[in-house]
Amino acid sequence: MIQIRDAGLSCEDADFITAAFDSSLPFLNETGNTGQWGTIPFSQRPGFLTGTRDDIAQSEVFRLSGQRQRRRVFIAEIEERHTGNNVVDLYRRKDDHTDKTFVSVGAAMILDDEFASHTRSVAILKPLIAAAEKNGGFVFLDFLVADHRIPSAQRKGTGLALLEHIEAYANEHGKLAIFLDCWTGGTDKLVRYVGVYFSNGVISSRIEDLRYYESAGFSPVQDFEYKKRNGDVWPGRLFRLDLA
Repeated sequence: MIQIRDAGLSCEDADFITAAFDSSLPFLNETGNTGQWGTIPFSQRPGFLTGTRDDIAQSEVFRLSGQRQRRRVFIAEIEERHTGNNVVDLYRRKDDHTDKTFVSVGAAMILDDEFASHTRSVAILKPLIAAAEKNGGFVFLDFLVADHRIPSAQRKGTGLALLEHIEAYANEHGKLAIFLDCWTGGTDKLVRYVGVYFSNGVISSRIEDLRYYESAGFSPVQDFEYKKRNGDVWPGRLFRLDLA
């Protein structure tokens, strides 16, 4: 059973998220989609781990006080029911109250009443973003990622569990919609989980099957092209899930 909790600096969650992004690269390479995130491990990219730690710190402040940057980071985990897992560097957390050990399998970050900065720089999206911000009451799914070192049978359902948690958060806080964007390039063979990450002006995102989000209730809003600092064009699609 997958459970969702808030990310925290004391749980090495920033290291887990970085490792999870790293674990996606071989899969992208195998499916002919290296153009999405490149080949350099995220753990070797300047500022990525530090930026992730800052996101988690900001998430904690916003959760507790409603102040600072409006973001929340969530971790999906499963109970470890046996020992001897051959993946020794998985990220584990022991619950002192139940004496159970949990293994992190996925993560997501949302922005509360904010769009990701890369979307705000795209001309064709500006009217849509302006209308959403005028009405207020939305969240933007900034990234969703699963740890590919975890056997697929054990991490199955991670994306759906995180999406359901985000929808519950949105409903609890009176939101009207959830937005996300997906990469539309590559071979279209990527399936199951999607993630988007923006750090130091470099957009990285991981599409799975676009139909996956449509089956979860999201509707396509607008295709767009984001021009990165190095001149490369990142093709994407904006999605929306109405809650009201």
